[in-house]
Amino acid sequence: MARFQVDISQGFADITLHQVYENPNDHPLEVLFAMPISKEFDLNRIEIDFTLQNGSKKCLVTKVDEREKA
Repeated sequence: MARFQVDISQGFADITLHQVYENPNDHPLEVLFAMPISKEFDLNRIEIDFTLQNGSKKCLVTKVDEREKA
């Protein structure tokens, strides 16, 4: 399941993508999330919220470098 929420203000878009994944295994999974973006697109942050099997919540916030540094 995927759901987008888009808020646009003063020429900037705040896009939130909600996706739900379930791990039926007893061990953690290692995953790669690839997101193609246009050269005109600026990305300043990716934040991922997890709910673990025990019900606890974790948040992962990425570090995004300027295009010239990346």
